[in-house]
Amino acid sequence: MNSMMKRWILALGAVMLGVTACVSPLDTDAPRKETPLTPAPTVEPLRVTTNFEFSGHRYELTGTPVFKIDTTVSPIVFWMDFQMIETSTPSTAVVEEFRVTVDSLPAVAYPHALEQGEVRLWATFTGTRQLYPSDAATNLATMLIGEYPREPGQPRKVTITLYLVANANGFFPGAATEEVFGTIDLEI
Repeated sequence: MNSMMKRWILALGAVMLGVTACVSPLDTDAPRKETPLTPAPTVEPLRVTTNFEFSGHRYELTGTPVFKIDTTVSPIVFWMDFQMIETSTPSTAVVEEFRVTVDSLPAVAYPHALEQGEVRLWATFTGTRQLYPSDAATNLATMLIGEYPREPGQPRKVTITLYLVANANGFFPGAATEEVFGTIDLEI
């Protein structure tokens, strides 16, 4: 072999080594999930109706409630941020108001425990109005989102059921345990 051919083979070998060195030994051949750079479009409901009358107490939406829904997936997914205040006269409720902040909760028609502060309660347990988060033991909160079968030519309908138990298991001695139960109906 002449020297020119040796150089050509060495150059070709160096290029091949360089190309194969660019592949990580940790890479797999498995298919990868592509994550889009832009989030899925969300829609807002056409109509929101609440029914929170329970044990002689009534709660109504206050402020600017946010309900955003991703309808491009199945089941549909919700982002919510709303606040409700007790409006009964006279007011005897321990839970005076509450706020729900939920991120990407699917409408799967089974109860979802709202913990880690997804619900915050303004309540009077010990004579002073204070803010309390939802947790797994003291202030329980459960949400269920169910979508009705869709009728042709009609808007989609969803019912959100919310159940709160404040002072569960008598965490605050001498204070009442109070339940808040209601529904929010949405037309999309």
